[in-house]
Amino acid sequence: MKIRDKVLPSGSSSVADIFIINEVDLKGRQTLELELTCPDGETIFSQTFPVNIIGGEEFGQLLVEGVQLPPMEKPGYYTLNALIEERKGNAITGFDEIFVVNYSSGPGIQGIAAVIDTTGIINAFLEKTHGITFPDFDPSGPDLDYIIVGTCDFRKTRRVYNAIMERVANGATLIILDQTDSWAQLMDNVADWQALQYTYSSHWGNRGRLFVGINDFLSGLPQAQSMNWEYQVFFSGDVWGISIGHIGTELIVGLAAQHRKDILSALSRIPFGNGEIFLSTLRIMPELLSENPRSVVAKKLFLNLLELSQ
Repeated sequence: MKIRDKVLPSGSSSVADIFIINEVDLKGRQTLELELTCPDGETIFSQTFPVNIIGGEEFGQLLVEGVQLPPMEKPGYYTLNALIEERKGNAITGFDEIFVVNYSSGPGIQGIAAVIDTTGIINAFLEKTHGITFPDFDPSGPDLDYIIVGTCDFRKTRRVYNAIMERVANGATLIILDQTDSWAQLMDNVADWQALQYTYSSHWGNRGRLFVGINDFLSGLPQAQSMNWEYQVFFSGDVWGISIGHIGTELIVGLAAQHRKDILSALSRIPFGNGEIFLSTLRIMPELLSENPRSVVAKKLFLNLLELSQ
């Protein structure tokens, strides 16, 4: 079973190709039965195909190509089952899964917010999904509910660090999506608004393994597991994290590796004053405007930080 897109936004569909790995030397004309079940177990699609299995030395064979599956609305796991029941009564089965994410089902974004993002990606995504945009952060402005930091000139932005942290102490949620190691190092300054203990950052490339526990900010996403194929979008390119003190912080996504003993943070929540700080090294920013179906996981996680905080 080969489903071309296994991670989808709600309302999307995928295409499946069906192969046989012929370990029993099955030959001749057979009937292939397909059935797609939704998260509550209901069958939403079924179809049969006549197939001619070559057998013999033809161990692997494409049986049916390009099966169009129906739109999938409910979030969660869908299972595509395949069955060939040969004349002797022996059944040959296979299956593959699809994970559907609905990032439009949250409670919405409430409150006053500002962004620091020279790319415009954050506001473009929020306008597309929620019909809103936020102004640039103004250090002389009022207290805020959210401050979202994307790509920026860190040397210039650090000049307003005190103003940012004052808003957080007064109750704002600060979300850092880029240059997270530089921000963490700045927040370790014992002389000025210290929020955490930062040691170092490390890039582990394709040797890093992300994992998650059970956390409200993972609502609508798989929990309590090593990040598997559902989270494949976060394993594109470099995987890296920061080493911070864990006392008083909430680890949402951790990073480990077989060649290292330490556990790094890829996404953590740090309470500070009356507010909180989210520090992320995950590939969220590059995925917010992506048309790739699997980017829905990054979009959902970002919106969870906004909609479920405070």
